[in-house]
Amino acid sequence: MIPEKNVAYLQEAVDNDVQTAYMRFLDYSDNLLSVDTDAFSKISELNKRTGVKPRHFGKIVQKAYTRLFEFNMPVEILYVYEHTKIRPKNINNNKAQKLYRNCLQRSFLEEIGKIGQITGIKPEITDENIQEAYEKCFSDQCSTKSIISFMAERLGDFTGKKPNEETVQKLYKVLFEREVKRDISLQNFEVPRLLMEFSGIGPKPKLIKMLQPTKRKLEMYLGIE
Repeated sequence: MIPEKNVAYLQEAVDNDVQTAYMRFLDYSDNLLSVDTDAFSKISELNKRTGVKPRHFGKIVQKAYTRLFEFNMPVEILYVYEHTKIRPKNINNNKAQKLYRNCLQRSFLEEIGKIGQITGIKPEITDENIQEAYEKCFSDQCSTKSIISFMAERLGDFTGKKPNEETVQKLYKVLFEREVKRDISLQNFEVPRLLMEFSGIGPKPKLIKMLQPTKRKLEMYLGIE
């Protein structure tokens, strides 16, 4: 039997342990790669089991927001807001704009508007940001043609702009130089063809010359007379 004088001490120790557990659910480390999507159900379950409510919960949530903005994690930011209805505070404009640019390049376009609403910070997306997003989209070696097409169309619909002449020629150069280092086949030119169809801009002759001796085959494949 626990002596009565020790009950308060033990209860305080339990409370502190529970508060530590609450904090860990939303305490994102420097090596943040993912978010525990069950964090809030775990918080709720722990509350039911112990009867101990989380203290300073608002501060814990704000700390989580700070980490998520630093790591450019828009989906997780909205996840935290959806479950807490607590808006991010003390997020400066530079951090927010960095997140918006990252969203643009990763095609998290709806998230830009939603995060703008909960932070009150309006996205400041420039033409340079848009062109950089197109460069990333068309030069991504990990994406298939269908994914690139989908992302490009979404980017165009969202911004109302297409890649300009400078961006397109830069992309052709990157894509052609990449193929020169490989065993060139017409299959490898699906992305340049997609780029031409999407932008309405063809490669300059000096870029096509990079691909000798397949120059004429490429011209025919791209529909260039």
